[in-house]
Amino acid sequence: MSTSNEEPAVALVPITATNFRPVIALELEPDQRSFVATNVYSIAQSKVEPWWETFAIEAGGELVGFVMFGLDPDDGIHWICRLMIDKNFQRRGYGRVAMQTVLADLDSRNGCDEIRISFAPENHNARTLYESLGFEDPDLIIDGEVVLVRQIPSLDR
Repeated sequence: MSTSNEEPAVALVPITATNFRPVIALELEPDQRSFVATNVYSIAQSKVEPWWETFAIEAGGELVGFVMFGLDPDDGIHWICRLMIDKNFQRRGYGRVAMQTVLADLDSRNGCDEIRISFAPENHNARTLYESLGFEDPDLIIDGEVVLVRQIPSLDR
């Protein structure tokens, strides 16, 4: 990463046999582990609930994190349900840029007029990040997690 104020470039890369083991080896700090399901659990969940899309987050060819999102068939809403940046890459802007990349993808999808994201109430850093990206708090709790909502302006897409 450059030493300037530029945001790092990231790429969302599908989970494959080649990157599966490195993705599940990514770690959070011990005090963050209760905030998000493990990557192996998330990948397994995406196999039995195939609407979830899973991606490795790479920066400069290096694996830095994991994200999972998709269109929930039960409520017809696009959800970002997992975002994790490995403990060795946190506080460098990768989470923000990864979220911006996911949001740009979802914003461009036909029928996507709302995106929801949920997180543990104790995860104050997540709230700060998500609210800075346009998510708002409708005072909604689902399964013990705070849910934030981002409305997508109606466009002819």
